[in-house]
Amino acid sequence: MEFRLLGPLEIVVDGKPFFLAASRQGIVLALLLIEANQVVSVNRMIDAVWGNEPPKTAKNQVQITVSALRRLLGTDVIVSRPPGYMINAPPETLDIACFENLTASGNKAVSEQRTLDALHDLRSALALWRGPALDGIQSEIIRATATRLSERRMSTYQDCLDLELQLGRHSEIIGELRELVAENPLNEFLRGQLMLALYRAGRQADALDTFRAGRVILQEELGLDPGAELCRLEQAILTRSAKIDLPVFQHQASVPGRVGARLTPHQLPRTVAEFTGRAEILAEISEVMARDADGFSLTVPVVVLTGRRGMGKTALAVRAAHLLSQDFPDGQFFLQLGVDMEHSTASLLEQLLRSLGMPPGTTCTDERRCTGACSLGAASSS
Repeated sequence: MEFRLLGPLEIVVDGKPFFLAASRQGIVLALLLIEANQVVSVNRMIDAVWGNEPPKTAKNQVQITVSALRRLLGTDVIVSRPPGYMINAPPETLDIACFENLTASGNKAVSEQRTLDALHDLRSALALWRGPALDGIQSEIIRATATRLSERRMSTYQDCLDLELQLGRHSEIIGELRELVAENPLNEFLRGQLMLALYRAGRQADALDTFRAGRVILQEELGLDPGAELCRLEQAILTRSAKIDLPVFQHQASVPGRVGARLTPHQLPRTVAEFTGRAEILAEISEVMARDADGFSLTVPVVVLTGRRGMGKTALAVRAAHLLSQDFPDGQFFLQLGVDMEHSTASLLEQLLRSLGMPPGTTCTDERRCTGACSLGAASSS
């Protein structure tokens, strides 16, 4: 038996899907599946079915609903556990669990610079969707979960298409991006991806038209102009900036076994969509990081953010890095450091080398370079 929530609620028995006719049964089953293998209280079920206006017979009606589901699914699938009920659903029988596992696997592959593996996992995760999550179930609690799942789906789409762009598959994903932008016209990230794909496919005019159409929509719907990142992309397209051209070698997966191929690591985590405040600090960071007009400087600018744990130092650093990323077209690294970090400095150094295309087991033929790298590792570990 399988349960599918990434679309209309569906139960699959012996390969044959069927839907629940009773809306109350659908709400209760959906809630149990969302919190699969955990106890869901009767009171929470009442809130999901009736909201703030439950009838006096609400508890009895929940019991009747659960009894009907047991007859349908089997008595051992839904069990009584004070103060409510629990559904036994192994992760492999639940599409939302499969989706989470595949996206986690894909993200791990991204961090390890295994682009093709990451794409396979993310595409497999997206293939599980059959439409809007929990479509047709009318419950505020269920709809809140559906919204969260839809946001995860969109984030996965964006990550997946980013990888496709890194591999130079811009022409292949233009149609897919057009559909996504049409469905999400206010999503500036997707619009930027479409602009970049069109530009790299030699369609500069179409890329600029896409920006102008987005500006009109944003002004009409929200009274806003496009964000700074989208405007910078438009300017780069207008000037045919080399910063947005596809590098010769994007990733180790594109050139199997080749050492020294030009790679462009893009390891920055996603920035907060509605990041506000810290404008003065961001301006100061930009000023410190600014290089000479010809792009050459004898010094390496360094910014250090200090403060108590939980103040948002990492979020601020990531936001600043995204704002400055156009000035570093050769790539951006991200390493999570700290006194309680899980990885040694040697493993972090190895991670950086892997990101630049050095495959495992490679030996250095340049004694001076090898000595320098080993010295760096030893110094960092001390």
